[in-house]
Amino acid sequence: MKDKDKTPTVWVLNPSELNSLSQITGLPNTWTRRDQKDQDTRLDINTHPGIEHFRLAFHPQSEWCKPNINTDIVQLPIAVPTVMLDARMYAQQSCFIVYGTDPNNLSTIQDRFADKARPFLYKYQIDPTRGSTVFEQLRKLGMTFTSVYPDLEGFSRELKYRFSNDHVT
Repeated sequence: MKDKDKTPTVWVLNPSELNSLSQITGLPNTWTRRDQKDQDTRLDINTHPGIEHFRLAFHPQSEWCKPNINTDIVQLPIAVPTVMLDARMYAQQSCFIVYGTDPNNLSTIQDRFADKARPFLYKYQIDPTRGSTVFEQLRKLGMTFTSVYPDLEGFSRELKYRFSNDHVT
């Protein structure tokens, strides 16, 4: 099947809602112990889901057992914010997904575990016959190749698009 025969689809992830399934509030910016004197503000590295997800990610499956990893609290995936590694990740507000022990994809996990009133994954399908119209509307709103891909690839796509004869500017 050619790409032109596929239905254009945009997937949107709400990372805070995904994390709420693992009892993690919002999108924490660190998964390490805090160096504060107040014991109540420290993350318990033996029970905090974020810490355990990282342990799970870096241990072979043969080590997925206590005391190495508390597998009781790492069933579902979590979203982890990125640091500014490159302009594309920053522009797209990227997150990494660290999977737990559940091997299913995000769509299946949402169907099984998420509250229907508070989904974490959205799927927008665009009528293929209206793709160019939607593309032009997004362009007029400032969503261009360079705003989504702020690197040489995005810049070259933007130039190619602007100087092609396939559209009206």
